[in-house]
Amino acid sequence: MKNSRCWLLIIATILSHLLVVHADEQTQRQPLTGRVEAFSGGAEPVLPSDLLGSVNSRNPISTSISESGTLPQNLRGEWFGRITISQMDTYPNLHPEPYCQRFIQEISHYFESGKSGQLSLQFEPRSDGSLAVASSDIFFSRGLKVALTAQPAPALVAGGTNMPRPVRNDVTMLTDNRIEQTRIDYVTIVETRFRRPIHYGFTEVTAQYQIVAPRRMKIRILNVDYDQDGKPLWRALMEGELRRWTRGKA
Repeated sequence: MKNSRCWLLIIATILSHLLVVHADEQTQRQPLTGRVEAFSGGAEPVLPSDLLGSVNSRNPISTSISESGTLPQNLRGEWFGRITISQMDTYPNLHPEPYCQRFIQEISHYFESGKSGQLSLQFEPRSDGSLAVASSDIFFSRGLKVALTAQPAPALVAGGTNMPRPVRNDVTMLTDNRIEQTRIDYVTIVETRFRRPIHYGFTEVTAQYQIVAPRRMKIRILNVDYDQDGKPLWRALMEGELRRWTRGKA
């Protein structure tokens, strides 16, 4: 009986060890999942909670920007290619406000799943040598242009101007050739004529870059607009493939 108990204890110990090793191997092999994968898999857009309590119309969010991670130097240069909206959702039931309803109507008028455009993307070094997105523009048909970088631009609802202020810029290495960058802007929309604020909210642009060859990149872009309370107005997932037309200087 004692020998049987000893053998059972040894077998149980070996099995326990094998299960731990197997679990460790699975953890090591499983790639990190970023925001793009989470949302493309059906997760609802959620603004990082630490941004919500830091904003109100009388006391706008701090001018400082939270940054983490750096873009790899092999992204440097100009990239061009076609990109297509693969998923799109709007959230009219969350927004009874007249301005938000008009915004969602304009979104539904101009954008739809399957719509394609040309993406021009440029990475340039900063003064400290780190890489940054210098420009990111999508050109759709009928002269419609969407800038994914933070810059003043006409609002989608006529009569307003978007005044974005970056508040977050995080870069995460998911695998050796797969990088995700999340940029969130706090956006004030002002009347174009009198500059009176008419709406506040956030815009998220999360891009996943996957280098597949020295001059080829697969890209997936999640674009979400939130109101000031962090409720999504719309989201779009865009996917495509880019080619580097010019090399950055070494």
